Amino acid sequence: MSRDPTCVFDVDADLLRALEAALGPPIDSYLNGWQVWLEPAQLPGHAEPVELEYRLHPPHGFSQPAGLSHHDLWDTVIQQVTEDAVDVEVGRETRRLHQLWVLLEVYPTYREPVTAEHLRAAVEEVLGRSSLAAGYVDHDALGARWKRTKGGFDLPGAIRAELEVVAG
Repeated sequence: MSRDPTCVFDVDADLLRALEAALGPPIDSYLNGWQVWLEPAQLPGHAEPVELEYRLHPPHGFSQPAGLSHHDLWDTVIQQVTEDAVDVEVGRETRRLHQLWVLLEVYPTYREPVTAEHLRAAVEEVLGRSSLAAGYVDHDALGARWKRTKGGFDLPGAIRAELEVVAG
């Protein structure tokens, strides 16, 4: 069993604005709702920057908003949250943020040996806010379960469970 250092944040409008300010738009968007950034970070004990993956997770049972491409989801939402919208218009629907994303997960992309504490400190500095939790997650087991169930389980909930975080 391989456990990777992981840092997580609850999603709210402030977090989305912090992501946009610090990282810009995601480099990849998926039909299942994931939004992904890859960003180098200088971590203690590493001469070279370590690439970190920032992944926004949608809630279990997410469906792509009608009338909107997954490639346009982030830009559509971020334009509205910067205007302090409570609900966001996405395609032909109106949704709350928690119906789009519920968890930001950050971890080393290439499994570099990093401590959860160093990861947490670096990511909190980038985003300018405190994380919900940091620890170690078995991404191999979660990935296998994701494939076996064809995404039919609560992945953000499973990540929280591994980090022993109770959803708020």
